[in-house]
Amino acid sequence: MRHALLLAALLAAAIAPAKGKMLTVTVSNPLDAPRAGELVAIPDCPGNWLVHDAKGRLVPSQPAHDGALLFPVALPAKGAATYTLTPAQLPLTYQTIACGRVYPERVDDVAWENDRVAFRAYGPALQKTGERAFGFDVWCKRATPFPVVEKRYFDELSRGVTYHQDHGNGLDCYKVGPTLGAGTPALLLDGALLMPWAYQKAEILDNGPLRFTVRLTYPPKTVGTAQNVVEERLISLDAGSHFNKTTVTYRNLPAATPLAVGLVLHDKGPTLATEGLIAYADPTDRPGKNLGPIFVAALFPTPVQETRPLPIPAADRKAAGADAVGLEDLIERVKGGWVDFDVAIATPDAMKQVRTVARVLGPRGLMPNPKTGTVTDDVASAVKAAQAGKVDFRMDRTGNLCVPAGKLSFEASKLVDNIRAIIDAVEHERPAAAKGVFVRSCTISPSMGVGVRVLVKE
Repeated sequence: MRHALLLAALLAAAIAPAKGKMLTVTVSNPLDAPRAGELVAIPDCPGNWLVHDAKGRLVPSQPAHDGALLFPVALPAKGAATYTLTPAQLPLTYQTIACGRVYPERVDDVAWENDRVAFRAYGPALQKTGERAFGFDVWCKRATPFPVVEKRYFDELSRGVTYHQDHGNGLDCYKVGPTLGAGTPALLLDGALLMPWAYQKAEILDNGPLRFTVRLTYPPKTVGTAQNVVEERLISLDAGSHFNKTTVTYRNLPAATPLAVGLVLHDKGPTLATEGLIAYADPTDRPGKNLGPIFVAALFPTPVQETRPLPIPAADRKAAGADAVGLEDLIERVKGGWVDFDVAIATPDAMKQVRTVARVLGPRGLMPNPKTGTVTDDVASAVKAAQAGKVDFRMDRTGNLCVPAGKLSFEASKLVDNIRAIIDAVEHERPAAAKGVFVRSCTISPSMGVGVRVLVKE
């Protein structure tokens, strides 16, 4: 657990230092363990400063948005260290460790990172799609002290290289969905969470090299009888820390209201709850891939009054638009002979259980498959694609494609549109090396009936 550092300076922390004067600051560590790399904040130090340790070595520093000066310290157990602060004419450039930005190109994500971990919060463009994602997402990092989020987004959006796979520096294997994810706050009213959904405005206040700070403002909402209640989160991440610091305020909330902080539980794995801590060993979204757990936790400055699991509301589970949502209950229905659906979509962590009905779903072409996009963490997009009429096709050994184009109950114009779309999709997949006529023939037929040849002109 991280603890606040105790400052013992020649000038009291509440007194502003004289402008242009050199300062000497002594930082003490009351713990029995050494501490290295933690940031201290010297208040009322605006402008540019040079920080040196007792051996005269330059220490990286950063002026914060609130006028404080930030720099990392190295302290022995039960010991202290002295640092000298000298005014500087110009700012020095240090290696960036903590940073982030808004990504409008990825539905307004706000993503930030340091040398240990990365996080993101979801924005208004995602909310407009109807996908309900409320909580903080966690991106794992390894083997690098440098920023990687910018490249992950670029590779995903420009090169089709997914950040859900590890390409050498970690990956996104944490599943948020319609939950509070990794330590997101929410008001608790009559035993139910008031989910915050996506931020409305993001203002970056500090952007490295040692601290990232963003202020997220959420749309006004009704809380009980209170109107236009506005939530604001001030989130900061320091170099060397696994934890964000989140300060939450609510405007126009006239009465005291319980505040909850949640960790999504993906199974019945190890959890821990003490007076000032809740923690969980998350199995990742691919528990069978030997990725190891993601340890998530929330720390509190005052004792926690209560910890208890809350089920995800059915409205949120069905928010993706699926006609039926579940796991064990749906599997039991399928075992009982229920196959009255066109597409089955599953998340990767559910596939172990889904395979128990593979003999029922497989022969009917209903078994979820990652190659067809029906095994995915982005369930909302998969459901929307299926409801829009998405079909998958593949060649058999003789070079034929069999693709469903509609039903006899469809209007003739709709059938024509679907057939044209199929032919266009096949032409779009023409290999660069293919020469001459690509589609040699086309036949339309009912499931059991005589086929009709169609003239296809390329």
